[in-house]
Amino acid sequence: MTLTPTEQEGPESYDISIKVTDNGQPSKSSTTTFAIQVNEVNQSPVLAPLQNVQIFEGFEASFQVTSTDEDFPKQLLTYRIRNKVPQGTVLDIGTGQFSWIPNEEQGPGVFLLSIEVSDNATPPLIAVAEEVISVSERNQPPILQIPDAPLIITQGEPVSFPVSGTDPDIPIKKLEYSRVTPIPEGAAIDSATGLLTWSPPDGFQDDGMAFRIQISDDGTPPLITESTLSVSIKQEFRIGITDSSNGLYNIVIESAEFGVLITLEASTDLKSWIEIAQTVYNGNSLEITDPDSNSPIITQRFYRAVIRP
Repeated sequence: MTLTPTEQEGPESYDISIKVTDNGQPSKSSTTTFAIQVNEVNQSPVLAPLQNVQIFEGFEASFQVTSTDEDFPKQLLTYRIRNKVPQGTVLDIGTGQFSWIPNEEQGPGVFLLSIEVSDNATPPLIAVAEEVISVSERNQPPILQIPDAPLIITQGEPVSFPVSGTDPDIPIKKLEYSRVTPIPEGAAIDSATGLLTWSPPDGFQDDGMAFRIQISDDGTPPLITESTLSVSIKQEFRIGITDSSNGLYNIVIESAEFGVLITLEASTDLKSWIEIAQTVYNGNSLEITDPDSNSPIITQRFYRAVIRP
């Protein structure tokens, strides 16, 4: 008699009765009964082979670790990483789902991943599989830091403005600055430091202009980032007087800062001042008439503009 119980037939106890009969006349027989105890034998879980992975920095490595358990009833399987791995790796202990997004500092590099699955028997049995994750360098575009607010400069006064750029790659690549669109005569940008220099000449009227600047690294191929530096040219403040047809003085105010409050005042002795008009400057030439400027009792007249934010 032979018996090879299957996984589904244990653990269990089986009562066996065996009867033997001869061929005499009459035949005689004898019966015996015994029990067979089939004990549970824990089988190791089986872990499917892992495939090597190759990714770039900043991209996700994601895969499913799969395993089987031949025991009946099936046992609870738990996954874990056996060796020291880079920061950021995640392995779900219940499902075996693995994910990792290597950062700039973790590439390029080659990383060995050893994964274990264990059942919940006493003692537990395990299975181990290994794979290699290769992380390749990925060139990232440089970052050009230019303020959103316009750069305010004054006619005739030299300006030096440092255009700032950084490279997020490790190791850091060499950066080079240049202009994209034509820039005014006399303006220049240092290709190595990003320092922008310019002295707008007197009378330069191109307010609201912009410099289109780019920064490039020395990668293969090089990556480029562009940005716009807005420039507002602050004109020289001017106040003047013109005669009107009726003999009154017209006071003309130009090139104040947009939105400032202007109070025009008059005096005959430069000691006491009276207000003539008050207005908010809208960017255009402002003309104010002094109603008392043709008074016969006034022999001289002084004017001043008081500007407040």
